[in-house]
Amino acid sequence: LCEHFLLLDEGVPMATSRMIEFDTDTVKFQRIAVLKSKRSLGYGKAMLLFMEKAAKSHGYKYVVLDAQTNSRVFYEKSGYEAESENIFYDANIPHVRMRKTL
Repeated sequence: LCEHFLLLDEGVPMATSRMIEFDTDTVKFQRIAVLKSKRSLGYGKAMLLFMEKAAKSHGYKYVVLDAQTNSRVFYEKSGYEAESENIFYDANIPHVRMRKTL
C-alpha cells in the first residue's frame, strides 16, 4: 500500500503527505507538509485526520511517523506518543519516531 494525499482549498494545494504500509497492522505517515504561509490554520490537522480515517478504512490499527522535533507537540496534541526519546537525523533535521493507536 502506498497512497498520496493532496489537500486543496479552492483548487489551491495547501498540504500533502503519503501513507505506506509499515507492517501488517501498521501504516507509516510520511512527508506531511503544509504550505509555509498556511501553517497554524488547521490544514495539518485536517490532513492528519483524513489520513487516519483512510488508514482505518484499510484495516490498520496503528500509525507510526517520524516527526521533526519542532513538530512533536503538534503530533502529541493529536494523540501520538514518542516511542522513545532517541533523536535521529534525516536530511540533517532532528526527528523522533512517534506512534498512535487508531
